[in-house]
Amino acid sequence: SNLHEFNFREKMIFKEVNFGYDKNDRILSNLNLEIDKGTKIGLYGESGSGKSTLANLISRLIQPDKGSILLDEKNIFDIKIEQYTKNISYVSQENILLNDTIIENFKLIKSDVTLEEIEEVCKKVNLFNFIKNLREGFHTFLGEKGARFSGGQIQRLSIARALINKPKLLILDEVTSALDRENTKIIID
Repeated sequence: SNLHEFNFREKMIFKEVNFGYDKNDRILSNLNLEIDKGTKIGLYGESGSGKSTLANLISRLIQPDKGSILLDEKNIFDIKIEQYTKNISYVSQENILLNDTIIENFKLIKSDVTLEEIEEVCKKVNLFNFIKNLREGFHTFLGEKGARFSGGQIQRLSIARALINKPKLLILDEVTSALDRENTKIIID
């Protein structure tokens, strides 16, 4: 097969990308965009303006109707899927966490994860002290849909989990909606 390895050196390029969920509803029309490696971009716009669609395209959950998305010179759909997904993390508003312990939720992403690695990413999202002070610490059960935690804590846990593989591409889709100003600043930093 002619599939490529994941190798991201310079930029992601959208060339004349078109997408619509049906023929009469074009969400993206001839989109041209270059995103340099190492940069952070924020997309602002009204509901339905294509922000999540863009995230879904980059994540390869959907394909453009027309046009191409390139990592350097390679079409992202020509990169081996297991290599691609290993190097990208996508956090959406619907934080899908297991009704299991905090540690097990990280093992879902990285089976050989160490407690030190989990602690490190939890420090980055301002969750470490909170979890450390729980009676069972990182062995605490989240409960059904994370019921034992606030929306902001669940959101930060999802982001921490996304960071565990040190992804080359990190997509956060409206993830600051459940966060207060202080934690929003921490996540952006």
